[in-house]
Amino acid sequence: MHKLQESVAQMPTPKNKAVQQRFARIARRARSVLAFQKQDHGWIKMAYRTREEAARELTKAKIPLNEWGKGVAKTLDFLLKECKDNVCQLQINTFGEVRRAIRIAKVMMMRGNHVLIESHTMVGGTNKLKATWQLVSVKIHLSEDPRDAALRGVQAELSLYDVKLSHKVDVHHETKFAPSYPGLPGYCEYFTFEADGSDLPAGDFETYTYNGTEEPTSHFWTWRSRQEWSQ
Repeated sequence: MHKLQESVAQMPTPKNKAVQQRFARIARRARSVLAFQKQDHGWIKMAYRTREEAARELTKAKIPLNEWGKGVAKTLDFLLKECKDNVCQLQINTFGEVRRAIRIAKVMMMRGNHVLIESHTMVGGTNKLKATWQLVSVKIHLSEDPRDAALRGVQAELSLYDVKLSHKVDVHHETKFAPSYPGLPGYCEYFTFEADGSDLPAGDFETYTYNGTEEPTSHFWTWRSRQEWSQ
């Protein structure tokens, strides 16, 4: 891309008017290609066969792996397991930049004008509350339909098995840095559905999920007006 950029900048100005117009068309096309590449960057799945190869690619992209596995930061092994389980993907672009790409399904459970919010979670055995303040949320497997993932999330977190999701889905994306993986950009694509939550308790309540451990994770839920949630 840099060579194309230099070529566009160094194009001579011809004296012939017809040739000038032709050169202008070529320059416009070249600038269009540059704009597209700048926007998309040609992100593809990062190729690696071993942990060492993955670490080498991340280090080459200036990701500070020495900060991983400390405090709230997760380890490289945890990230590679996420990739193996198809809940995220390591991607690389034409500039050698690396990111973690993930899709998340969310469900806005509605009771009248009120939205169900998970205010806190508590991982089993820790007795430590973690503020979350989010909708029903679940990571989408790479080969999974967002709607199927949303239903799976409602079943897992609320034990509701006969939920009808809205036909309309709000889709948006963002790139952000998470404390779980210091220095590694995260590209997140969100799919948000609505569903009727009138069968759920009218007040605050608690649910439990089991992730292969003896102690369940507690989820604490509360209702807030749509206006409060949007703020």
